[in-house]
Amino acid sequence: MVVEVRGKVVNGATGRPVYGAVVEIFKSSEEIPSPLRRIITNRDGEYLFVFDDPEPEFEWTEGDAFNLWVTDAEETVLVEDELLSETAKGSQAHDIEVDDQSVKEAVLPRQPGMTALISQNVFDTIDAAVSASVPPERVSVYREAADEFFCSLPPVLDLPALLDIAEGVLEGRPGDIRQFDEILNNLEAWNHRHYSHTRHRLTVEEAEKLLDDDFLEALSDHLATNQNEDRASLLSQRGIGVLTAAAIRISSDDPLRTHRNIGILSEQFCGIGQVGPLYFAAQNALSGDATQRREFLNTLEIYGGLCDDSGVGELSPPFGGGDPLPVPCPEGPPWPPDPDEPFTDFPEEVDCEVEIIIAVKEALQRGITYSVSDISPPRACPGDTITITGSNLVFEGNTGIVLFPSLRRGSPIPATPESWTDTEIEVVVPAGAVCGELELDIPVGATLLACDSEFELFHGPADPVIFLGGDTVIRYFDFTPTPPSGCLDVGEDVSFLWNACNADRTRLTVTDPTGELLDEAVFGEGSAGENQTYTFTVPSRGEDVTVTATLEISGPCGERTRTLEFDIRADPDVRPDEPVNFTDFTFRNWHRNIVSESMGTFAPTTLDELVRAVRTAEADGFRLGVMGNRCSFTNCIIPRPTASRLIESTNLNKLLNLDPDVFERDEFEVYSQHAPLERIRVVPDGLRRTGIQSVFSGDVEDEYAAVTGRRTPIDHRLVHVEAGIRMADLNCLLDVIPIHTEGTGLALATMGGGARHALAGAFSTGTHGATTKLPPIADYVRAIHLVGPGGQQWWIEPESRPITDLDRMNALKGEDGGLDPCVDIVYDDDLFYATLVSFGNAGIIYAVVIETVDAHNIRSETRGVHWDEAKEELSEAVIDADPQEHWFVEATVNPTRECRLTTMNLTADPVDLPAEGPELGEVLLDVLSGIVRRILRLIPRFIASQLERIASLLLRPWRWGEILDIRNEIELIRDLGRAIGDLFRIIGSGFDDEEIAAALPNLFNLIWRITAITGSGRDLIEEIQSIYTTHFERPRRTGVGPSFLALTQNWQGECPPGSLSEPSPFEQLIQSSEYGLPAERGLAFVDAIFEKTDEMRDGTDAIIVIVNLRFTQSTRALVGMQQFPLTCHVEIFTPRGMDGNAELHAHIHRLADSFEAVPHWGQLHADETRYERVYSNRLAVGGANKLPRWQRAMDHIATESSGGDPNTFRHNFAIERGLLSEL
Repeated sequence: MVVEVRGKVVNGATGRPVYGAVVEIFKSSEEIPSPLRRIITNRDGEYLFVFDDPEPEFEWTEGDAFNLWVTDAEETVLVEDELLSETAKGSQAHDIEVDDQSVKEAVLPRQPGMTALISQNVFDTIDAAVSASVPPERVSVYREAADEFFCSLPPVLDLPALLDIAEGVLEGRPGDIRQFDEILNNLEAWNHRHYSHTRHRLTVEEAEKLLDDDFLEALSDHLATNQNEDRASLLSQRGIGVLTAAAIRISSDDPLRTHRNIGILSEQFCGIGQVGPLYFAAQNALSGDATQRREFLNTLEIYGGLCDDSGVGELSPPFGGGDPLPVPCPEGPPWPPDPDEPFTDFPEEVDCEVEIIIAVKEALQRGITYSVSDISPPRACPGDTITITGSNLVFEGNTGIVLFPSLRRGSPIPATPESWTDTEIEVVVPAGAVCGELELDIPVGATLLACDSEFELFHGPADPVIFLGGDTVIRYFDFTPTPPSGCLDVGEDVSFLWNACNADRTRLTVTDPTGELLDEAVFGEGSAGENQTYTFTVPSRGEDVTVTATLEISGPCGERTRTLEFDIRADPDVRPDEPVNFTDFTFRNWHRNIVSESMGTFAPTTLDELVRAVRTAEADGFRLGVMGNRCSFTNCIIPRPTASRLIESTNLNKLLNLDPDVFERDEFEVYSQHAPLERIRVVPDGLRRTGIQSVFSGDVEDEYAAVTGRRTPIDHRLVHVEAGIRMADLNCLLDVIPIHTEGTGLALATMGGGARHALAGAFSTGTHGATTKLPPIADYVRAIHLVGPGGQQWWIEPESRPITDLDRMNALKGEDGGLDPCVDIVYDDDLFYATLVSFGNAGIIYAVVIETVDAHNIRSETRGVHWDEAKEELSEAVIDADPQEHWFVEATVNPTRECRLTTMNLTADPVDLPAEGPELGEVLLDVLSGIVRRILRLIPRFIASQLERIASLLLRPWRWGEILDIRNEIELIRDLGRAIGDLFRIIGSGFDDEEIAAALPNLFNLIWRITAITGSGRDLIEEIQSIYTTHFERPRRTGVGPSFLALTQNWQGECPPGSLSEPSPFEQLIQSSEYGLPAERGLAFVDAIFEKTDEMRDGTDAIIVIVNLRFTQSTRALVGMQQFPLTCHVEIFTPRGMDGNAELHAHIHRLADSFEAVPHWGQLHADETRYERVYSNRLAVGGANKLPRWQRAMDHIATESSGGDPNTFRHNFAIERGLLSEL
């Protein structure tokens, strides 16, 4: 049976279909509901879900119910509507009605006030013409052009609530009168900036003549006989009438002011005339004629592109340069200055204005305006009687009530007067009255008939009436500026602003948490109701502190106090009140190829300690680096050889958004001892309520669900974790989080080649993995909590894919919420994707929010193939496949072309771990003993051949060079014998791995040189290559295990991992380079490397090489190495101490440059890499040079971090490579 659920989403207020609404269907009986399907409504508001039988996701069980959710184009939830139940199985129609107030339709965009002045029919016609004239995939392009056109129109169209304010003017509301006057001033400035003509300056006499009744009536008659019928379908006559009437009302019967105000509006209305050509072109396009459609699109292309980056309309040419676009407005609107001039070429846009002028003039002549000259006593308290003196206080015999201002804006307090005449009113000041604008409310007005509409013009003041009395109160108390981070910097000026009513004395104090007085100011009686200010300069402090400002006032009607708090950031030039102690430390990286003495290190356990450590180091003049588990081959974490300090991050290893009681398993007790959890309520408390976008595509989510049987919602898969945690610890903790009732947990989507890396160290250097359908580790980071110069904290998310809500995050600032008050919350793509891979140059990444997946198993198979066969399979299954056939692919190959090909795929099969193999040292010893025996058999043969050469020399003239060669070769035998003797001694004394490892490079070099001389024994070197390839990298085996064990091939890994041991001496021998290339170039790059190894294998300098290939999707990180749609990572391993290493690596670096390969920041690569070219590769995703964007982001963090040293985290590694410069 096929089950269909269909319906239509309709705007309940207008009856119009809602286009672009997102409709989701949920199985509400699930413990954690997740959408089964998601669809977007079409232009008719229709949606359709089809479920083919049988579909497990739509199976019915007792008590099942299915809900329908609807969100609009701005991801606001509109409807949560029960759809189906067990009693209503099968197909059905279900229409949905949504609230008009919250619907954001995905149709032609328009500004908030446009439909009040432009007919809705205009928008509908243009939208329909776009849909009819271009293919579906081009509709959005032309809609955007239409949106830009409307954005370019005069701002009278898009001022929010402008018509409401104008209506308030007609009703006589003083606040609206003042605001409308300010708006007219702004519109006049816009007109001067965008119109090329100059308005004619009138004398008073000319203005009065133009407002003469006879002239206006003649003008009205002229317009009535020449009105354009089409214009009525474009503009709202009532909207124009309301605005014009308000402009005249605030003119106070001043002819010059009247002419000026209506002139401003007239120029605005004339600019709207540009809608006409586009509207009529749209009408013609709907006729179906191809030529008319092309002309319509041409019109859109001409008028589109007129908005600047801020969205403010600018009447400028779409292609730059030239004069402003022609606007159909008269020279000196709203009409010719001479009433005797014939009515020719008169603008049609002002005919409605003329009707309004005539109507409003008649109303003004009826005494619709009053004035107040005095209020006595001026500072009366509630309960006192005041006398209001003025003129025209009665309108046509009608009186009313007096409205006193209150603390609630827009909610005046009414009072019935004791007496009311045309010149005097006596009234008692009501309780709750404060200073401000006072109004007379007479509920009778004059009716105006104009512009095909009816208006009510009520009795109102000529000028606002100010009342100085009322309660002694503080209307508001605040300060500026309000910094984005919520904290103020040392030396910054703070302006306190307040407005107090009926006060004689004001005292302002600023104190710190100990009560110490930082500043004080006392004021006498001020002008009641006026804004008062005082400037306070932020003093230097050793720590971030919260200070309190207290405002105290007293007056005839009482006393009041108001306080506010704000945070002061610590002075970066002052040592913290509680500095940390750095201890001397000799840095050695994991592979021991980098050693740096006397660095000084500190291992913070909390965010506060980390911030104090940064500030301590800066105050003492040191630069800072961060040290995780020291797995990088490069010195990218060492700021500089001297005057540096290192922050050890390994103690910052806690999950931050989980309480201990989340865990119900016994395993938690073990983990809590290793990594005690703290709760900082950021995630999920700061999450957006809806619309969080996953990094995973729908296809990938389907693959996970197929093997896990679960679809955990994204807000349950976001993990907030300190970034110093080791990958092994994080994986084990995630695995036991009982997200589901059956106790299953979470997992990282991908892993690098090892589990000992610190989380931040892995993703911030570009570590990747080999999941062909997924991007690298960095791309699952959704938010970064960074500590930058000066100890400044940053919370950074991409603007394009945020997970938190700014208002909710700001609410978490402070001790109760868990976020530092001074944290700077930023939503910015470049800042986020630059910091993501910044290898320590942005600062110290304290914590991240990372998106995880449901815990799952992976089946892994490693088999031996020849490199030629591997290349063919890689091309077919990975490089040329879409999608890739395997979840994970890795090839490990050596110069003999012996290859191990590992493929992994998601599976629902149970765990079946492969057997544990022997240690590398044990295998090496077994093999080396055999090699030594074979070498010993070669030595007599080698000596005999050399003696034969010497004897032949005795029978002919000596060649001294040959004698020297023979002597050197005999000494080589001696050296080899000593090396073998040392090796046997080491073995006999107890298998000391460190001594064996130290002896191996010399032994390998000697074997290579001897076999090069004798011409035999090359199979020995090939056997050594095979040992490294088959055991050290990938032995042949098949198994099923948890993803985090399989992806790292750490099959015998345990949870909890305990303390990971130091690297074995054999592992310390390895050095590694790595580059990223377009997948289609990866195989050729490897072949080019092997051409060089083939050449070197015939020489005397030893090389042992392993090349590893892996594939991932591209990264969003600006300088991540995964710059290509499908990136091939080529990693080259060689043992240290081999004679041929220098030549080989120099060649590989040259090859990488010629291939425009992207380096791994944590692996060895050429210092002279041309990074500008690498990061603007024509095959890269985005193509454009991303390096300048990364540099700008690094400079922004360095220079905007609360006055700290901008060079604190500038490392020699980046400076020497020209990536960054000193600031």
